[in-house]
Amino acid sequence: MTAEPATSNPPAGFGKDVNDYLLRHVTLADAKAGATSSIDFAVSGLLIASLPDSGVARFFALLAALLLILSLLSGIAVIFPRTAVNPQGIIYWEGILGHKSLDAYLSVISTSDAARIEREYAEQNWSISQLLVSKFTWTQRSIWLLLAGMLVALFSLALR
Repeated sequence: MTAEPATSNPPAGFGKDVNDYLLRHVTLADAKAGATSSIDFAVSGLLIASLPDSGVARFFALLAALLLILSLLSGIAVIFPRTAVNPQGIIYWEGILGHKSLDAYLSVISTSDAARIEREYAEQNWSISQLLVSKFTWTQRSIWLLLAGMLVALFSLALR
């Protein structure tokens, strides 16, 4: 079996397909952050509501609460990073609104060829890929801190 010869342009729709794939991963990272944050709130609330008066169990309960708060802050860091914006792009919503009017945007769209659209997708996909590295790094931190906080909380309960 021989490889197909390389072409100078990506297949039609390639940029959009990659963009859809990347945006699904943005949604996945945000969903994971939301889930860990919800668990952080629930476990922290239970810890604070049943905080021991003193002793080693109290120390570990407070340590668990600190880990859960750090997990929550990591989850918040997942949700807030932003991509770089082409000030007058044709794909990303802020770039679209960078055009002076709907007519100006329609003029750009009507004069854009497939190569320009693929280039815009490539730029957007590069930016989203950088964003995803940050999102998944913070997601992993949030999950590990949540797990550590829950283990310390269980240890605190065992000491009572």
